[in-house]
Amino acid sequence: ALYADANDSDDRLSERFNAKDIVNSPVGTYPAPKGYFIIDAMTRGTSRLAEYQKLMGQYPQLTVGVNTLPIDTTPGGPSVISEYSGRVFFSGFSGEIIDGDDNSPRMSS
Repeated sequence: ALYADANDSDDRLSERFNAKDIVNSPVGTYPAPKGYFIIDAMTRGTSRLAEYQKLMGQYPQLTVGVNTLPIDTTPGGPSVISEYSGRVFFSGFSGEIIDGDDNSPRMSS
């Protein structure tokens, strides 16, 4: 419900709140975002390649070719697991990354 005001010559880029949008679509009624690929958080490279191969099987008309990806793995798993209020929390992951890059998540942070 925030929009830039294109008609404001002094400050077009500041966002303006539009309450009418909130009344028409109350907060909490929007669907949660859903990703197309679901990859394993611990073995990211292998999981990405497997999902890509499934996609190519479903849509053979795609012409982008990917044959190899970095392994991009975080060894082990969580060392601490807890639950509260119907939710599960995982922590205590290793900070080690095998064959990753600058975009690999640091699971220990």
